[in-house]
Amino acid sequence: MDFAGGRIKGYVGPQELGAADDLEQVIVDFIGTATKTIDVAVQELDNAAIAQALIDQKLAGRSVRVILNHSYLQEKPDKDHPVPPGTSVAQLAAEATEYKPNREIFGALCRCGIDVRIDFNPDAIFHHKFCVVDVRCDVDGENVRRGGHPGLLTGSANFTGTDCHTNLNHLLAFRDADVEQQFAQEFAEAWSGEFGRGRLGKPPETVDVAGVPVKVLFSPDHGPEAEVVKQLLKCPKQGKIDCAMFTFAGSSAIDDAMIVLAGAERTVRVVLDPGQSAPSKKWPAASNLNDHGIDVRVPNPKHGFRKLHHKLCVIDGSTVVAGSFNYSEPATLFNDEALLVLGCPSYEDDDPHVDHAACAQLATFFGTEIGRIIADSHAWNAP
Repeated sequence: MDFAGGRIKGYVGPQELGAADDLEQVIVDFIGTATKTIDVAVQELDNAAIAQALIDQKLAGRSVRVILNHSYLQEKPDKDHPVPPGTSVAQLAAEATEYKPNREIFGALCRCGIDVRIDFNPDAIFHHKFCVVDVRCDVDGENVRRGGHPGLLTGSANFTGTDCHTNLNHLLAFRDADVEQQFAQEFAEAWSGEFGRGRLGKPPETVDVAGVPVKVLFSPDHGPEAEVVKQLLKCPKQGKIDCAMFTFAGSSAIDDAMIVLAGAERTVRVVLDPGQSAPSKKWPAASNLNDHGIDVRVPNPKHGFRKLHHKLCVIDGSTVVAGSFNYSEPATLFNDEALLVLGCPSYEDDDPHVDHAACAQLATFFGTEIGRIIADSHAWNAP
């Protein structure tokens, strides 16, 4: 759906689970818009259609670069069934292990001349999910080069079959020079080998995208957890907070903020991934939220549903908090993540350039999707 005169587009998927959009097609189509360059920074890539779109663009003469998380190119050690000495390369290559599709796609990209790099942050997660087309700059955000159709695609979806077809996810597309350049600079830093905590750079800025304020933060340097708490605290009395979250840990300050707000005349609803909020686990925030009277829910089991993978929060029908950032300590302190804040409360800013109707339209779109998931959910149960 289009917002801000088409300069922002929002997508929710997958269609197989009742959402509006085919996220695989959204990603493929976006890659196809590039006229000069494509830079992909994504935790995992195992989707053949998306890989084919990148290869097609490379063969058409575009410059294509990809950064991936190393974990999905390696198999986890199996202590019960170790690889025996003398195992041949051919045997290892033929074995149908979990991440074999990832390695096959990696090989296909390299075979076509696409430059693929792996993160250098083995103790954390390269958790980005974004693609910048027709915009490149250096690590200081200077020497900007643009092609004919610049844009940014980002959100919670990895470039995988599961995230496009069996996991609940969202994407945002931008046609805005300021937002595009911030992500192009983040890519340039990772491409140069900077992962995890590094340069602080300039403080995050809020930019105007056709009347919608947009603020971009990158973890861990920008402290996105504090930004989420800040946005939550702007919710006025009698206001409403809806959150759909994959990983929501009690180690964050965000559950504490929600509990305070719920006790101060705000309505808070949280829908969580069933696996990541299992009552048998001690670290999730679900139990603490539930104990303080917050409506905590998990999606009903159904054919084709695998995970709730959103990282979405809608605040009082005016502000959307989105991106790849889970509410957890590793996401805050170690991982490479992106957090976006779109919109602002109508009472906060008297700037005549802020289009509060457009902000509300964005919030309504994503809030409706969270509401749809909640409507097909059941109460989280304590053990």
